[in-house]
Amino acid sequence: MFQWPHLDKLIDTENPHQCKIHLIKLRDMNNDYLVEYWKKYSLSFKSIVGLSPTGWSFKYRKPIQELSEMVKLDNDDEIVRRTISSQFEKTFKKDEGKGFALSKIIKLPYSEHSSFRELFYFVSLLQFGEVIPTVNENDNEENYRWLNKFNAFDGLNLEDL
Repeated sequence: MFQWPHLDKLIDTENPHQCKIHLIKLRDMNNDYLVEYWKKYSLSFKSIVGLSPTGWSFKYRKPIQELSEMVKLDNDDEIVRRTISSQFEKTFKKDEGKGFALSKIIKLPYSEHSSFRELFYFVSLLQFGEVIPTVNENDNEENYRWLNKFNAFDGLNLEDL
């Protein structure tokens, strides 16, 4: 269906009791709703986990000043692993002795705007004639500084990702 064998195994649209991934409305992503939703499938599943994309619940580190710093950052899998595991650690410490939780919401870092790192990776893989900034248009000095870094950077290719 999705031309991704691992995902196809998890998603059975014909039988929701077998399907391991269900989609709900983001506005319904709360523990009360998840528990009610889970009750319909409680004979098939022991618990329910909601994945909530958000850009508002994470602390940001100091800004990156150089492109070489950005490329050396942890890989995306490691960032996701740390983010998710830290949320479970906080929950388990907070809920010790309360028994098994039926539902858990995991907040995943997300933004509809690309980070500079994502933008840099994307642009570095393209053959382009010109990069035109569309944000911070009034700060030409800052834009030129980063555009010059784009143009001067050498050494990132698909094998590095």
